[in-house]
Amino acid sequence: MFRDLMMRQECLKSPSTVITHQNLKVSPRMTLCGSVLLVVGSVLVHATHNPALDTAWEDWKSTHQREYFILGEEAIRRSIWEKNMQLIEAHNQEYELGIHSYELGMNHLGDMTREEVVEKMMGFRPGMQAESNNTFVPESGPVPTSIDHRKNGRVTPVRQQGSCGSCWAFSAAGALEGQLKMKGKNLVDLSPQNLVDCVGQDTGCNGGWMVYDSLRPQEWHSL
Repeated sequence: MFRDLMMRQECLKSPSTVITHQNLKVSPRMTLCGSVLLVVGSVLVHATHNPALDTAWEDWKSTHQREYFILGEEAIRRSIWEKNMQLIEAHNQEYELGIHSYELGMNHLGDMTREEVVEKMMGFRPGMQAESNNTFVPESGPVPTSIDHRKNGRVTPVRQQGSCGSCWAFSAAGALEGQLKMKGKNLVDLSPQNLVDCVGQDTGCNGGWMVYDSLRPQEWHSL
């Protein structure tokens, strides 16, 4: 749908007719553009939004500084946002019934589809070769049923990766931050940006694998 709107804009910018003194010649491009305009126009006319959510929508746009410049884009994003709101409300109703153990809430990704979130935010690219030194050896003694490292002061504040597919860098940085604290060091915010810029085995905002970094602490001196 968003691609169709982009095509519509291109249609409006590109001349598609040749006018003579007596005849109007219509090019194939104009025929295609006309079809796109009809489809998009039909969708926009039939798009219905819940008026009760108008204030919430405006508040959400203001909070997350959303602006839409392409004709019809806001209507599409509003529809996606409302569907996500419905999913959140349905989930939270099931939470109240004890079906789920957690609640959901609207965030800055509310006007994006699941596919868009995966494409822009999930940059996990697992390595193809197994590491030879990744055997986990548990500590002796009883194993607790759960551990909340936040209570132990081993977790730094939440950070925003934006539209960069660098989750691997945040994961690696967070793992090392916690390990340093557990070894008696200070809890320090390390720099995922340095990993995005400098780690050669990964591809920056196009994804990566945190194991490349977390297994090589000697390379983190610049963080």
